[in-house]
Amino acid sequence: MNTPGTAAAAAAAYFRSRRGFDRLLTLFIKKYQSLGRLAGRITLTKPSPEEVQALAAFFRLNCDNKSSITISFAQFAAALEQTRFAGADILDIFKYYSRAQLMTNQEMSTQAETARCHFINTFISQYNNRHCHTWLNAVYHKASGTRRAQAAYERGAPENQNLFTITLQALSSLPESYERLPLFAGRIAGNPHALDTTAPAGRLFLEALKLLSQQSCRPETKQVSLPSPAEEEAELLYSFHLLRDDLLNFVTCSGLTAFKETAGNNRELPYWREAWHTGAILNVPLRELVTLSQLLPARLPPGRKNVYIVENSGVCSTIIDYFTGKSLPLPPLLCTHGNFKLASWAAIDRLIAGDCLLHYSGDFDPEGLLMADRLLSRHPRQVKLWRYSAADYANCLKNTGEITAISESRCKKLAAITSPVLADMVQVLRSAKQAGYQEALVTTLIQDMLL
Repeated sequence: MNTPGTAAAAAAAYFRSRRGFDRLLTLFIKKYQSLGRLAGRITLTKPSPEEVQALAAFFRLNCDNKSSITISFAQFAAALEQTRFAGADILDIFKYYSRAQLMTNQEMSTQAETARCHFINTFISQYNNRHCHTWLNAVYHKASGTRRAQAAYERGAPENQNLFTITLQALSSLPESYERLPLFAGRIAGNPHALDTTAPAGRLFLEALKLLSQQSCRPETKQVSLPSPAEEEAELLYSFHLLRDDLLNFVTCSGLTAFKETAGNNRELPYWREAWHTGAILNVPLRELVTLSQLLPARLPPGRKNVYIVENSGVCSTIIDYFTGKSLPLPPLLCTHGNFKLASWAAIDRLIAGDCLLHYSGDFDPEGLLMADRLLSRHPRQVKLWRYSAADYANCLKNTGEITAISESRCKKLAAITSPVLADMVQVLRSAKQAGYQEALVTTLIQDMLL
């Protein structure tokens, strides 16, 4: 490049000192960056009086009363040769004018890609962990599900360096046994709130976990409508042995006994069986459930491990009232209290570990069918729908005093249901657009459990 005393530097200073050339030079520079060579033409729309005067003099054109002025690179080069700046290199003029290293778009793209590759490869060499490598490769290729990572990278150092470091440290140190998220965050980042969902690193960590979960093809990653984003995040963390809340998240159990693995052996916990003997129910928090290896019916008829699941607490209590009123042993029953929470899934997973057959009864409405669909998608071989046929639906409506209509917006939720077992019920509900509730079938449910 010429030194500042050369013709190119003088030409740049000349153009910069006259405002009438501002747009012209700026557009020429952008054209060069776009094409990668000195070619093409630019157009000034609605030229100002200053621009008309400057361009008319420099190019010896009549620019009066024109709504736009088009100038080619060839015209610019020819006009420049007629001035005292003849012989000046046009690229050098542009560099001096912009006061920056002039690069084409292709050169800038190549440089950015080189920097991106270096950034990712540096972390790959630092973290020899399959979760880290899977996520970093997805980020490098700008895969779907890496939007936050892309934004974090674009913000530049040192922020992106810090966010990526915390996320990668967390991914490389995922616990083998269940751990509370604040304690995990404190261990990883020295701050118990570093991985909160309101924190940048926490949001990036969740995005990384979601990508890993989807790539693992786990049943819980099925795209379904969850009660809330918070519940979705809690389930995602749980699938990687991280707990956000393990006390207020609970499930109600009756007629079950629990086992804990100790030294390779399953040991029965006596207080569960004692609760069954005394006719007591247990509200079991997630904190306790995650320590268990299996759940089983307290009474095991030959060849049968049936467990019944309801989502309505009123239905659950009515069933228990019947059995205690008749001085009968409590049935193996689980109540989720509405949509499946982490405690629900933890209990269900441990029933599955005990090779139980789960009988699920829910409401005849889009939300109830979605719950059934989720359960079937996770455990298709060990879940059986309980009183969920079109005939049961008809009986439910017959036993219901006031019928609740299902709005069109709620009916649209039925499109998310994919289980073939529910296909007929989806069509019936879509046609009838009337909700049926478990309470109307509670007598029938009880009779089933007596068999």
